[in-house]
Amino acid sequence: MRVLFVNRATAHTVFGGDTVQMMGTAAALRRLGLTIDFYQQDQPVDYTCYDLIHFFNLSRPDTILYHLEQTDLPAVVATIYMDYSYYRFAEVRPVVKWVSILLGTHAIEYGKALYKHFKGSEKLKSKYYLLHGQRRSIAKVLRSVQLLLPNSDSETQRLHAHFDFATPCQTIFNGVDLQMFAGATQADRDEKMVFCAARIEPMKNQYKAIVALNNTGYQLYLAGAPAPNHLQYYERCKAIAGPNIHFLGHLSQEALLHYYQRSAVHILPSRFETTGLASLEAAYMGCKIVVSDKGDTSDYFKDHAVFCDPECPQSILEAVNNAAAMPYDHQLRLKIEADYNWDAIAAQLLEAYKNVLKSKRA
Repeated sequence: MRVLFVNRATAHTVFGGDTVQMMGTAAALRRLGLTIDFYQQDQPVDYTCYDLIHFFNLSRPDTILYHLEQTDLPAVVATIYMDYSYYRFAEVRPVVKWVSILLGTHAIEYGKALYKHFKGSEKLKSKYYLLHGQRRSIAKVLRSVQLLLPNSDSETQRLHAHFDFATPCQTIFNGVDLQMFAGATQADRDEKMVFCAARIEPMKNQYKAIVALNNTGYQLYLAGAPAPNHLQYYERCKAIAGPNIHFLGHLSQEALLHYYQRSAVHILPSRFETTGLASLEAAYMGCKIVVSDKGDTSDYFKDHAVFCDPECPQSILEAVNNAAAMPYDHQLRLKIEADYNWDAIAAQLLEAYKNVLKSKRA
């Protein structure tokens, strides 16, 4: 089976959780014998070479609609559908807050797409998207593909709450590359070391984490490059950071492994999170976990993590204190080994692909 993977134009240059999901999925499917090609932006596609298209990111409907307009190949979408209502609370420009409040978050996403298009950084290709905007384009994608692949049951519920569609959903959880951590030895942990691996942007909420842990007994290490559109946010984070806050920039997997091994707690106080792949990796490597109570994290971590209110620095600090004081939860590591790993996920995806192809032929 040969499958074309299609994601946002910047997926290979501006790394995010969707990049990790796409790459981890592709590697595991290749181990099962499938041929996986990544769509090369602005290059012609011979769709006759493929059995199926696997899209990533429902929040980028222009990219999806462009390909659906070119071919009738069966298609599935890893939805990764976020709720961007956090804009009204985030450290963003006032105009963004007010547009979010008055017109809704779909208007924000449409405006961002138009801005990137006319700036020349990400060209829009679908006429439907240009004429109808973000919300209607997402609704059209939901009606036009054969299967939706949310990362949790909670995400499925959010999709149905926001849109009316009949396309079937199959929950495919996210995972960890167990091979990447194979043979990693356990190191002595620094009980005051708190690690956060995430792109620096308002959604990931490093600013509030810094406020919470500033000038405490903890050493907070922030790994991740600033998002290109949020350089001012990055500067604000650095401006308030005390001497116990450390900015590491983008780290290689080997460097990440070092911090996973040494840190007592991994924190991801996102304003919204579909999974928190870094939290899964950190948990597998022995960190105690603090995650946001916003989004779909409870579907993954249940009672195996400490939850915090991302808008409340006191809640974040209390969650770190509680996590630091408790023993490591080995049951979560076992759960990751059994269910939250790319090989298990690829096996489920292969069956989903086969069912889509079978129903398309019927």
